[in-house]
Amino acid sequence: MITGTQLRMARAALKLGVRDVAQAAHVSPATVTRIEADRPANAATLAAVRTALEAAGVEFIAENGEGPGVKLKKGRTEMVKVGFTESEGHPSTFKYRRESLGISEKDMAAQAGVSLKDLQTLEATPPNSSKYDLKILAPVERVLLDAEKQKREIAR
Repeated sequence: MITGTQLRMARAALKLGVRDVAQAAHVSPATVTRIEADRPANAATLAAVRTALEAAGVEFIAENGEGPGVKLKKGRTEMVKVGFTESEGHPSTFKYRRESLGISEKDMAAQAGVSLKDLQTLEATPPNSSKYDLKILAPVERVLLDAEKQKREIAR
């Protein structure tokens, strides 16, 4: 999970406004502001915000005795839109997205660095559930986003 302080630090490092982060993560600016104030947020929303910021070039540093933090990655990329919208990004749609990209379960698990069993559990998550492991969800979402981006680039 990320903290409100980490989110503020990440935005500052990337020189992004609240609206920029909200747009990239498919959440409202008010949601970003609430997270920054350390108010409760849905796990999928936190994952979407974190994934958007990581894709933009920030690395989150876990509590290491001195407190959590962030740092810029080498070779940052531009901000990309990611998120967990009902129509495309909830774990319940991962199987459909994976299959439409022609990625097998085995290949997806390997590319995301997760077990096949964990991937199958994630893909079986009911649409209205918020019970899934973010350590599995985030790398799977990244693989899907990368594959979807490649597909769009090839189509151009």
